[in-house]
Amino acid sequence: MKSDKAIEILVRGVCVKAGKLLVCQSKGSANTYLPGGHVEWNEQAEVALKREIKEELGVKSVVKDFLGAVEHTFIQKGKRHCEINLVFTMAIPELSPKNSPEACEDWIRFKWIPLSALGRNHLEPWPLRKMMAGLLKAPDKVTRWGSTLRWRHGDPVESAGMREGAIGVTHEAIRSFNAGCIRQIDPADASTQ
Repeated sequence: MKSDKAIEILVRGVCVKAGKLLVCQSKGSANTYLPGGHVEWNEQAEVALKREIKEELGVKSVVKDFLGAVEHTFIQKGKRHCEINLVFTMAIPELSPKNSPEACEDWIRFKWIPLSALGRNHLEPWPLRKMMAGLLKAPDKVTRWGSTLRWRHGDPVESAGMREGAIGVTHEAIRSFNAGCIRQIDPADASTQ
């Protein structure tokens, strides 16, 4: 079946310094999002993130660990968009949270926000807020997958007892997946792993 609909693949970077998170914001919008952008055809995600940071901020970045992914759907200018965000930690040595960095593109701006204010700063997609909170509290048990997609009469996606559309994935589940034997893990059991 041929369709003109497409799922966009994006790569996003988490840069935290002195308790603050670097975010990007389209001028005129209340929402913020992690720096990054589209992955080009036949481009590795890490390479795409470095390229996007260079294009948007004019500086070099160091891509570190893969944190997880968030599938996201939203309406923009009357059209539904669907995307998958691949999220990595990154360092940008040239930037300081004491100053908002200048954007190289005139339609966006960058700012540092306190990690405690992700909701007030409208960080999107919203499952990233939960992912970031988990990263700070228990990095070895952080939720690695989130979704804003809805199914079954508009109810949030629920799996393994998690709510708000986030699916809990532990390191044990990742190891099981990598071994080729996926199994569902109850998040209540995850706290003992």
